[in-house]
Parts: sequence; C-alpha cells; structure tokens
Amino acid sequence: MKSEKLKIKWEFCILYFAFLIFMGCESGGGVQDIALVKQAKREIRRIRNALEEYKLDYGAYPAQGSNLKVKLAPYLSKLFYSGGEETAEYTRSVLGAQNNLNQIRNALSGCNMIKDPEVKEIFNNIQESIKLHEAVLNGKDEEISSVSSGLSKLQEAIEGLEVQELKSSRRDSLIEVIARIIETVNSLIPDTHLYMSRDGSQSPVETGREGEELEHLENIKNTFRWYEADMLGKKLAEKKELYSPQGELVALKEKGDSVYLMRILPLQKLIDSYYELGSGMDYCDFLLATQKDIGRASKLVSMLDAKMPEAEESGVIVQAEATLRRMADAIRDYRKEKGEFPKRDTNIDSILHPYFVETTMSGECIDRWSDALSWFHSGPVYKTNDPRVNFTLEAQVNNEVHTPVMVKARIENKWDEVIGAFSEAPIYETPDSTQVYFVKARAKDSGLTWVTERPPK
Repeated sequence: MKSEKLKIKWEFCILYFAFLIFMGCESGGGVQDIALVKQAKREIRRIRNALEEYKLDYGAYPAQGSNLKVKLAPYLSKLFYSGGEETAEYTRSVLGAQNNLNQIRNALSGCNMIKDPEVKEIFNNIQESIKLHEAVLNGKDEEISSVSSGLSKLQEAIEGLEVQELKSSRRDSLIEVIARIIETVNSLIPDTHLYMSRDGSQSPVETGREGEELEHLENIKNTFRWYEADMLGKKLAEKKELYSPQGELVALKEKGDSVYLMRILPLQKLIDSYYELGSGMDYCDFLLATQKDIGRASKLVSMLDAKMPEAEESGVIVQAEATLRRMADAIRDYRKEKGEFPKRDTNIDSILHPYFVETTMSGECIDRWSDALSWFHSGPVYKTNDPRVNFTLEAQVNNEVHTPVMVKARIENKWDEVIGAFSEAPIYETPDSTQVYFVKARAKDSGLTWVTERPPK
C-alpha cells in the first residue's frame, strides 16, 4: 500500500516538474524560438539556392553591394495563372459526362469475353460509339450514334441465344457425361482380387495390376460421384477428398503400358467432354450476368443522354481554354530565356507557333499550329502593361456565341516573403564573386540567432 502511494507521489512530481519546464520554455520563448530559428534557416537556404541558380546563368555570383531583391527576382519569383473561373462550369459539365462514359465502360467490361461473332460485333460498335462520345467531349466535331440503341441490340442478340435453355441443355448433358464417366471407371476396376491401399482400406484389383493405378481410378470415380450429387442436389453420406480428374488420368498414363492406354482412352474423351460442357455452362452464366450489366449500363446511358447536349458545347470551350493555357506556357518559357515576357508590340505568333511543332522519333516535323488556331473564332490577343511581371491572352471560342476565354499571368517576387523570417535584412558579402559568398541574417527569436549560408562544397 505504501509503495503504491509512493509511486503516485513520484508520478505527480514528474508531471509537476515537466509542467514547470514547459512553462519556463514558453515564458522564455524556447519552443517558439526553435520554430523561428528553423524558419530563418529554411529561408536563408532559399537565398542560397537562388544564388546558385544565378551563378549557373551568369557564371558568377552577384557582385558585392548588389540589390539581391532585384538580382534574385527570377529565381525567387513564382508565376500564377488565373482567368479560368468563367469556364469552370463548362469543365464540370464535361467531367460529369466523362464520368458517365467511364461508368458505362466499366459496366460493360465483361463483354470483352463474348465469343459469339455477331454479338461481339454489336459490342465492338458500342465501344466505337463510346470513343466518339469521348472525342466530342474533347471538342471534336464527330457524328455520334446512340449508345442506348446499341445496348438494346446487344440485349436482343443475347436473348436470341436462348441462354437459359442452352444452360439447361448443357446441364443435362453434363449429368449424362458424369454418369458415363463413373460407369467407364467401374468397367476399368476389376473385382477379382483385393489389395490394401495406402490408407489401409481394401479395394478390388485385377491380377497383375498395381494398387496405385487402381487408387487413381477410385479417386476419379469418387470425385465425379460428388460432382453428380452436387448437380442433382443430393447429399453423400461422406464427402471424400476431391482430386483433379485430369491429374489422376495423367498419373494413370505414366504407369500403364500401350494396351492399358488404349483401355483408358474412352475415359480420357469423356473427361475432356466434361470440361468442355462445364466451360459451356460457365459461359452461359457469364451471358446471364452480362444481361444484368447491360441493364445497369442502360440506366447510365439515360443519364449520359441528358448531359451530352450541354457537355458537347462545353467541350469546345474547355479545349479552347486549354489551348490558350498552352500558349501561355510558351510565353512563360520565353521569359525563362529572355528574362521577361514579350513586349506589347511583339509579333506573338512567332513565339507561339514553334510551341505547336512536334518532332517524331523518325525526325518528321508535325505542325499543329493550324489545329490550335481552329479552336478560336478570333485571337489569341496578347496584352501586357509591364512585361517584367504580367501578361494576358484573350480569345473567342469558335462556337456559335463566340464565348470569350482568357488567361492572365502574373509574377510574384517572393523576396519579401523570404526576408520576413529575419529580424532585419540579410547581409551579403563576396570577396570573390566567381568563387565564394557569405550570406547571413538574424532570426526573429528572442536571442536574434545568426543563420548563415555559403556555397556548397
């Protein structure tokens, strides 16, 4: 009892001292100071990385006394695009229809296993129709056939196969083949002698025939007896271990001579027939399940048909805006090379056009500039009031209402965000700008800790 009380007192003391230490850290800024120093180290590392990129471009670091905010602007700046807000509703429309198409494709995925040529052809036509719908959603001008009518034809074609009747017929044939297999095995098992099998039970065996061969036959018979009972809905008094009939047959062939192989040939044919009929029944089950999938797909198609008119119009607008955004990327790359965006009176086509020329693996050049411009009724028009920091691309979509689309780009210099982690501006020194520099600053912690960086070794 005393030991338990002592333990409780010790636990209380530990918690109390931990609380005092934590409060002391908080009052002294300990926890917060650690975070502030880490932030300062992180930001001065960003300056170091920017200085290294500067040297890669110019062969040396900025000279002593340089304005780092200006010198490092290209490396601490970030490009922001805006202007797609107006087309967001069109994008949602296209994505909604595309989602329906994906659901339809998933519902019909099992149809790839259809074997009947005529039914397969109908399914292939449905797949082509789905692809055309996708092309339309991507802004292409395509004539699309109804997926709904294709599904109706597919359903009718499968119903024409009379699957349920076919399955019943194959089931009867399968039961008949199983009975013949058991009968054939019995004819191969002579009943003149007995032998002790491996598990100690007694079985009949022909004079001169080894016990192992008879055991394989027994395994085949017992396995098919269980198959027969299962198909007829009967219960056997005892379920024995099931074996692979084909595996047992292979074992018999390995042990028998040519005369014996001829004797078991009818059994081989019957077992092959069993598997063929079983496969046919599985295919009937597949077709019955496919009919349910078609019903589910038909409901999805009804939803798609309601969405397609709006989605078709939206697809052109979405693709036009995507093309305009790609043109903005070309201007972005121009800035990387030239240091700023094109000036206001620049022939913008000369900058954009090369961005749409592709070179194949064989060296062939494919010019897609005309395809890009085909999305627009007019434009693109390039505007900028300061090529150092922003530009705008405007165009009108090549549709009936000439929907306007726009991409705005602006550069934000993150220098002020970086130095916001310091209590004062960083100090930059370089005794030899081709080799080395030192940059240091004070963190905003209570001790104004120095953080420093220099070129990596």
